[in-house]
Amino acid sequence: MDADTESSCQSSFLDLPQLYTRPSSTSLLCTLEQLKIEPAAWGAIGEISQPDEAGLPRYLTGIVASPLAWIEDENVKEQIWEAASARLSERSGRSGHKTWLASYLLAKRLQSLVPHLPSLKSSGKVIELGAGTGLVGLVVAAMFDVHVHLTDLPVIVPNLHANANMNAASITKGSTSVGALDWSDVSSYHVDDHRSYGIVVAADPLYSPRHPAWLAAAINYILQQDVTARVVIELPLREAYVPEIDELKSRLVALGLVVLVEGVERAFEDWQGGHQGNERTEVECWWAVWQWAPLTSFPRRDNAITNPQ
Repeated sequence: MDADTESSCQSSFLDLPQLYTRPSSTSLLCTLEQLKIEPAAWGAIGEISQPDEAGLPRYLTGIVASPLAWIEDENVKEQIWEAASARLSERSGRSGHKTWLASYLLAKRLQSLVPHLPSLKSSGKVIELGAGTGLVGLVVAAMFDVHVHLTDLPVIVPNLHANANMNAASITKGSTSVGALDWSDVSSYHVDDHRSYGIVVAADPLYSPRHPAWLAAAINYILQQDVTARVVIELPLREAYVPEIDELKSRLVALGLVVLVEGVERAFEDWQGGHQGNERTEVECWWAVWQWAPLTSFPRRDNAITNPQ
């Protein structure tokens, strides 16, 4: 990016180009470059200049979902979609290069949840959905000496795999594997995963209106039909995503799952996107352990995979 383009980016940083105006590819790429979030150390407080984050995830999701029909160059379209996806991931804890607060809090909470996770002893088979950096899954493998399958979108898998390798020495008796799993793409579901995991873990997995349906469908496919099976979730209670959180809860209940134990905790977000000026933003997070309802029947089902609705 040359100096003139960089200057143009900086001047239009706070004036997000709306898709209905059919902005130029340069305008979109400049804006997406300026929306990049760089990680800072936990606990660090510095002078950080960031725009108001409210509404940004939905704005970025809109770009990813748009066909960008007014832009003729297909390569440029791909650059825009990739940049928007990266910015979205940076704000959702799914970039593979950043650990969001919900993942950090859930990793810290795991030991206290042991009494509610009987399948740790019986099957010891765990999967993390939307693993991002893999923090939660790596901690599970190291702390409880079990095998954890870390999954996320294909673009995130290489860095997720690198993180797993980097932390292998800390996992003495447990183990990890890494694989791509796109909840929206039925071809990424594997027959071998059908009803095969005793524990499903997910931290901060919602950043699109479609995610509740996709995530519930994935959980329904991979979670064992057993009274000891558990789903462990932690979500930041962002006002913009209350409808998605409520929908996810409703969909899990519709599957026959109920909350075994839950709680709310507050902590300070220490990533740059979680600051307002020089003040760290306090974030409220909801965590829960779900199980099959006591009267849930487990009818035999075939392994057919259908598109999540």
